[in-house]
Amino acid sequence: MQLVDLTYERPDLLEQAAELLHARMPEGWPDVAAAREEVDAALDPARIARAVVAGTPCSAGPRPTSGTRITCGDPPARGPGRPRALRRRPHAGA
Repeated sequence: MQLVDLTYERPDLLEQAAELLHARMPEGWPDVAAAREEVDAALDPARIARAVVAGTPCSAGPRPTSGTRITCGDPPARGPGRPRALRRRPHAGA
């Protein structure tokens, strides 16, 4: 996975971002058009818009290769990729 800036140069990632907003929070963005407006607003030069994409990074630079997709999922159930706050810890009273 790789962190990338969302820009108008990658309309495929912008569309995926809008689809994810609508799919994951339909109460905030009842349709994809409303989500596209939100993504467009996030691209204001005074703001920073980034996404995590799945795929192998290009050797030529930080831009992801074609075939990448924005990911939106739960952290791994176990292993080093799981955030520390979500790792199981023994209960103090056990």
